[in-house]
Amino acid sequence: MNRFLFFSVAVLIIGLQTAQAQDIYVSVEIDVDPNQCSILLIESDGTLSEAASNAAIQAATGESACDLDDTGLAVAADGTVYFTEDESHDVLQIAPDGTVSVLVESATLDALIGETADADNGLAIGPDGNIYVADEDCNCVIQITPAGAASIFVTETEIETATGKPEVNLEGGLTFGSDGTMYFAEDGSNDLRNSNDDDLDLGEFTRGDPPTDNDRILALSPGGILSVLTTEAQIIGILPSGADNTNLDVDIEFLNGTLYVLNDGEDAALIAIDPDTGTPSLVADNQTFETSLGLNIQDGGFDPEGGIGVDPTTGTLLVGTDPDDEDADANLPIIARVTPAGAVSVAVSDAQILAFYQAIYGPDNDYRLRGGLDVRSLPLPETQDVPTLSPFSLTLLVLMMIGLVAVTKLRN
Repeated sequence: MNRFLFFSVAVLIIGLQTAQAQDIYVSVEIDVDPNQCSILLIESDGTLSEAASNAAIQAATGESACDLDDTGLAVAADGTVYFTEDESHDVLQIAPDGTVSVLVESATLDALIGETADADNGLAIGPDGNIYVADEDCNCVIQITPAGAASIFVTETEIETATGKPEVNLEGGLTFGSDGTMYFAEDGSNDLRNSNDDDLDLGEFTRGDPPTDNDRILALSPGGILSVLTTEAQIIGILPSGADNTNLDVDIEFLNGTLYVLNDGEDAALIAIDPDTGTPSLVADNQTFETSLGLNIQDGGFDPEGGIGVDPTTGTLLVGTDPDDEDADANLPIIARVTPAGAVSVAVSDAQILAFYQAIYGPDNDYRLRGGLDVRSLPLPETQDVPTLSPFSLTLLVLMMIGLVAVTKLRN
């Protein structure tokens, strides 16, 4: 009996699950002149605040305006938020205590790459703790340490030399898989292929002729082996409307063994890609987003320019939607929650975000989501740490109680 009790209690303890919270960080542009912007923090209880205000960002960069259009954002394990800013072309950071500062100045990046730096949507934290940025002007991947030391991780020359192709366009997202593989979108290259060459090989990059842009997703293993995943033709093949091109210039993320890609093209959609085979599948198309979110689309369409983030506490994806300019008057951006099965719902409503920003910047100002989005999961503080029983542990507890009653009756 003692053995039974010991085993039951041990498994019961293992089955205790600690509740977690998640903080959502979003790059937001405010529709005022000159351009203003901020990093929005949305806590688990729905509380909205500015992790970095427009004033704090401009004070850090020294610019008279702020621009987060087509920029990246990522949150490190220690809570530091890294993001790019397009007015200054600096890489900035928000320390856990809320201090906003420049991690790497644009002048440093300009000197490094030999031209004006323009970091786009591709920004991610690597498994080594370094920050990786895809730069659109040098068409290279830059590695930045948390201390701010920058170096070129992959050069355009290396790409061209290895592939024999003269053009590359690193305008899309960048992320890492659980095994350390780097995935990044190349927006405007040729088809994808696989390589078992131990030498660094980044595929055959070339810009195609209309009507296709010949986009691709590339995967670079920790050992430098290229795994080219998916052609534009493969993605077009799963889109329902018969679109003849894609536009992978937004964001990509990795969740539970699957790569997720946002297509911002003629038929905007969230796409899943098997990292082993490169096979794409449709998660949610334009119509699903529009219907599920109640968007009033007349001329433009659903536009996923607000980025994509992973919520590991729920195993879902968060997508920042931003309507096309033609429909901006009838729709405001919404943060959507999408399950891997394709169910779309509102995670944070436009009314919540609009009320928050109008209280700060004035009642006549709208907002846009055209930059990065990331999620940081963290345990609740000890005062709020509420252990809960998993279904397995609860079942075991019931069986244990029944067993105790039965043994007591037999002994009597």
